[in-house]
Amino acid sequence: MFMRIFLMMVLSGLMLGNMQASEIQMLTTESNAVVVEVTVSDLQRQSVVIKGQSWDRVEVPGWVHWYEPGAPAVPTRGTVLGVPFGAQVRVTVIDADYEEIADVDLMPVADTQWLGSEDYPLSRAVYEKDVPLYSRDAFYPGDEAVILNQGVMRDQQVAVLSLRPVQYNPVRRVLRVARRLRVRVQFVQGANRQVIRPSLKNSGGGFEALYEKGLLNAKQARAWRGQPARPVYKQALEWYNPLAEYYKIGIVEDGLYRLDANWFAESNIVLGAGDLERLKVYVDGKEIPLLVEDGGDGQLDAGDGVFFWGAYRRAPDRDFENGFGRTRVYWLTVDGGTGARYDEVDASLQNGYASVTSFISTTHVEIDSTYEALGFAEDVNRDHWFWQRTGSPSRPDAGFASLVMPVVLPGVVTNENDTAQIRLGMHSLTKSDSIDPDHYSIVRLEDGPIVSEDRWDGQSDHIAEGSVPASVLSDTVRVILESPGDPSFPFEPVPYVDHVFFNWVTVSYPRRFEAVRGVLQFELDAERQVSVDGFASEAIRILNLDAAQKINGVAQANGNAFGVQFETQSQGRFVAIDETSIRAPSAATVDEPSNLRSQQAGAAYVIVTPAEFRDAAQRLADHRQSLGLSSMVVDVADIYDEFSFGHLDAEAIRSFVQNSFAQWTERPVYVLLFGRFNFDYRDLFDLARLGRQNFVPSLPFQSAVRRGQAFTDEYYGRVDDDLFMDVFVGRFSINYVSQANLAVQRVIDYDNAESGRWRDRMLLMANWDDLLPTLFTEPSDSLGTLAEEIGLETFKIYHDENTTPEPNESSQEVIRQINEGRLVVNFMGHGSAASMSRFIAGTFQQAGFNYMSQIKNGVRLPLFIGMSCLNGLYWDPRIICLAEEMTNKPDGGAIGYISASSLAFIGINNAINISMFDRAFDGGVLELGQILSLAKMDVLAQFPVFEGGVVMMNLIGDPAQALALPKDPDFVIEENGLRLDRLGDLTTGDSVRVQVVVENWGVRHLGTAEVAVVDRNLDTGQTDTLFFAALPTFTQTDSFAVLWHLENRAGRHVLEAVVDPNHVVSEEDESNNLASVDVEVFGALSAIPTLPHNSQTVSESRARFGVRSGTGGGDLLGEFELSASPQFDGEDVQRSGLLTGTNGLVFWQPVGLVAGTYFWRARLTDGETAGPWIDAQNVV
Repeated sequence: MFMRIFLMMVLSGLMLGNMQASEIQMLTTESNAVVVEVTVSDLQRQSVVIKGQSWDRVEVPGWVHWYEPGAPAVPTRGTVLGVPFGAQVRVTVIDADYEEIADVDLMPVADTQWLGSEDYPLSRAVYEKDVPLYSRDAFYPGDEAVILNQGVMRDQQVAVLSLRPVQYNPVRRVLRVARRLRVRVQFVQGANRQVIRPSLKNSGGGFEALYEKGLLNAKQARAWRGQPARPVYKQALEWYNPLAEYYKIGIVEDGLYRLDANWFAESNIVLGAGDLERLKVYVDGKEIPLLVEDGGDGQLDAGDGVFFWGAYRRAPDRDFENGFGRTRVYWLTVDGGTGARYDEVDASLQNGYASVTSFISTTHVEIDSTYEALGFAEDVNRDHWFWQRTGSPSRPDAGFASLVMPVVLPGVVTNENDTAQIRLGMHSLTKSDSIDPDHYSIVRLEDGPIVSEDRWDGQSDHIAEGSVPASVLSDTVRVILESPGDPSFPFEPVPYVDHVFFNWVTVSYPRRFEAVRGVLQFELDAERQVSVDGFASEAIRILNLDAAQKINGVAQANGNAFGVQFETQSQGRFVAIDETSIRAPSAATVDEPSNLRSQQAGAAYVIVTPAEFRDAAQRLADHRQSLGLSSMVVDVADIYDEFSFGHLDAEAIRSFVQNSFAQWTERPVYVLLFGRFNFDYRDLFDLARLGRQNFVPSLPFQSAVRRGQAFTDEYYGRVDDDLFMDVFVGRFSINYVSQANLAVQRVIDYDNAESGRWRDRMLLMANWDDLLPTLFTEPSDSLGTLAEEIGLETFKIYHDENTTPEPNESSQEVIRQINEGRLVVNFMGHGSAASMSRFIAGTFQQAGFNYMSQIKNGVRLPLFIGMSCLNGLYWDPRIICLAEEMTNKPDGGAIGYISASSLAFIGINNAINISMFDRAFDGGVLELGQILSLAKMDVLAQFPVFEGGVVMMNLIGDPAQALALPKDPDFVIEENGLRLDRLGDLTTGDSVRVQVVVENWGVRHLGTAEVAVVDRNLDTGQTDTLFFAALPTFTQTDSFAVLWHLENRAGRHVLEAVVDPNHVVSEEDESNNLASVDVEVFGALSAIPTLPHNSQTVSESRARFGVRSGTGGGDLLGEFELSASPQFDGEDVQRSGLLTGTNGLVFWQPVGLVAGTYFWRARLTDGETAGPWIDAQNVV
């Protein structure tokens, strides 16, 4: 999937031009105000033609067009200010220099038209002016300076200031530009000042970077930091004593449950004296009554039991299982005093109450078999699981299918005077902006009356309801939902088909008091007499669940069946159940006590993990602790226990973070979610068997771009209900213990990695776009510029219009570069869950070519940034996204992955991407959580209306992980960086060119780098500096050459090249600054073989041997020896005697040789002293 969502009308070259041009500057600060100024010196105007109409496009590099589709596209700029807590923020323009430009036809801001299907959506920009706005004789957008959003970022209240010095009057066609706009932002304290606790020393922690880099007035605002009063959870739950022992019982079906002696034994619960009296059961924080049948002796003997009514976990709005699952947790303890009990009530027929023969029963039928994200719905707060969908006719002569749901109505009473209520919940799928209403449905009974006809509009939920005579009912009624189509629905040119999902149906009908399978639930008004039949046993218990009463009625036999009669003075919910229907719960599990709600020391780094991964999580926490970060591991089950009564609930994790932020002395700065999330909590896709379980849930949001329901971890980091982060959040999306151990080991190895060339190299990938070829390449070039300015080496792999689908040459090159090692791998382009379009794909979209198996980069783990759609779709169990696969790869992959968990806006992606690079490489912000949060903050300062485009960007990785970007230069001379231009034997008559290559494996050093070449003579012990100089600043590589004269340097030498020999520069690694090579220089009496070559084959009759002198010239004496033995100790040795040479050469031609293998050697002499023999040479 990919999205062509350009937002060209919004992104006026956001951050793609001069990063410093027309920026907002702070001029002065006051005790309660700040004065800021912006200049517009680089306004750009160009003519564009859209659908044949000529428009003017106005831009300021680095600014944005405020997003109001159809409005004049004027550039604006925003920034974030720190504000005193409780202050009102007022903005006043105090000075401006205006210029008016006439005859401007300013283009409108484009809207987005959606094309394609929901699975493969496309979009295009549509430029249509808002006629009322363009008819208004006034400057747009009006106020030149406004406050857009306020909130709290950890300990700092903040406000977004939007400056709009460019205004447009569409009637007069005049563009008014404040070339200089100066405003005063005043902070006015109200009468009721907010109670603020002083911010603890160093409480900013990792947020110091956000304060210092993200706030325009950071220095001024520091004094205003504090901890506002936030809601605090009670330190101890009213029902829960952390010092007591509790047992958890999971209930998945409604019923009366018996706890007998065998059950307590299976649960390893030992009841002591008096415990049965103190026994209590809680659910959702409330104690429920128990029915204790112990024969009065306080012990559970054979036949005795403790009974309680248990119900499965329901949805909050209907009689169906909860979306998190049907298991409801009941808590058992013997702590405290006497437990709540059912009161026994004599209900024999004594008072002559009115007899009732029927009651209103409601049957709810719901089948969840189809998931739908609902991309055009208003919000995410709705059901997304349905049964089937209808479809109206697509042509005039076509029919339509009916959805028929059978509903069983036990004990139905079909009196003519009675009625039944039918309600059918549905949700529309399709929508049409040109039709209102765009849905028409009919609900009816098969072979019966119409229940309801309904019309409504949009992609929304709807409940059809109506009543029918009870006489039309039967034991099974068939409810039909139809979408027959409406005359207003067009067939041409494109038919509009009305699709509606069938969600649920309820039938409320008159029912006899007749048990089904030994149980009947019903509701009664007070003072009623009832007779219930249909039981298989005469041991019948009747409970008033609301009044906590056991109703002792009168049992009656009726053939092979039994009934019971009783009367009641109390109203409420009743259940009548015989002995055959009593249930036994599964054995209880002991609760491991926790105390997360209490005030405590806390920790800056918190890992939320399931029990399965706790050991690995603790090892990671210990590693972070060793680096000075206070750490804590929290079991997600303990969070559920304390914040959602033991029930799985994503909001419980958010409540835990909020509570710890309000209660702990050291509040969380980083929260790592240690486990995969699967939104299919009930495993309706049947994929948990493949290991795709839910370990740590995420929070839903409504994607802004047609995707509908999506999930993000960001909301866990927003303690307050605003746009600003208070805690950095990341996730390791792991399924298995092996993956958990691998994730931890990768972090440890990454943090301990030695310096290497990969740490200052970056790979940039960019797609070609058919509609706008530079859509991705231009911002990618901007990323490269930011990286290169600090000395990083960038490698670009860009596509063009001729690039073939993957696998292709760029696929292989990407894999090669990843394996070679890169600090960052950045992709800008079209993507899907497991694909970077035309580059590489993950296992789920590899289409026959296994990319992942070829990626083997070991510990050289890059940060992957996938600025496309869906690379970070970590929440869907039906796929494994690229972010998950790369961060869980055993033999390489990524240290972290930042990408979208939904369909994304290209413009927002590009803006976040560039801001991340700017903050990391220019601002020195290196922790992954900080980098992403700062970038989001930058973008939200410009586009507060695009929260969805920011929320979807998640970190799969550790938020406290520091990018392995070198902090300092790292000058390196590798072994092959010191080279001589001559190989072979060197003599004192030679001169050698020494070539030295100096690399910088770190960031740019702004000063010079000293270099030296040193000759160390091993024979004399002398050291000679051949060269010393200072290289000017460089980024990747520099080199120099030295001519080394060997005259008078006979002997053994070590030649060294060293950078920064005096350790002037602070470096990442000082051990790689020197390279050396061993050199032997031959002198005047050193013989050097010239012919024949070693192991050369020569003719025995023409064999000739020669040597030369190390001095190269002059007359000299020499002698040779020839033998079949390399030791020259046999009787066959031939000796030449002293021979006189000329021009530095001595030759000898022996006689009488026969075929064979020989060894020869030679030496020179001056007549008094002989030089050394050369090493034995071999000839054949």
